[in-house]
Amino acid sequence: MTMITTMIRGYFGWLGLFFSRVSVLLRVTGLWIILLPIAIGTIGVVSNQVVLIANHDKFPVMVNEYKRSTRELRGDDSMMDNTHCVMTNKTHLNFLADIFDFKSEGIESIGDICIDFGSWLWMFAPYVWGFEVVRRLFTR
Repeated sequence: MTMITTMIRGYFGWLGLFFSRVSVLLRVTGLWIILLPIAIGTIGVVSNQVVLIANHDKFPVMVNEYKRSTRELRGDDSMMDNTHCVMTNKTHLNFLADIFDFKSEGIESIGDICIDFGSWLWMFAPYVWGFEVVRRLFTR
């Protein structure tokens, strides 16, 4: 048993033992290759949901004055549609909101980028995992 596994088990008891065994399973079977895109996509989803919850089901979008003048805003000049609102100093977690302007692609948040990257990785993950399993079988 490694020193790190012993330390984890000592600090966290049975929970530490469980997670140390799960980490060994992921490493030995190569399932971390499958889990990585899912984890990145989940981080993106959770990030977007946290922003929605913090802003009472509104998602702030950073827009400059030019974009504000070309978009049709509804109501009190802050809502862009049913979900998106213009970012102000009164909206919460602005660093996780829609702040990256990709011109033709639209405005995206860190969560959107994580979801897109996780989806892109997912296209390759099963193949990479399959090749890794075959490689490990032939090297033993």
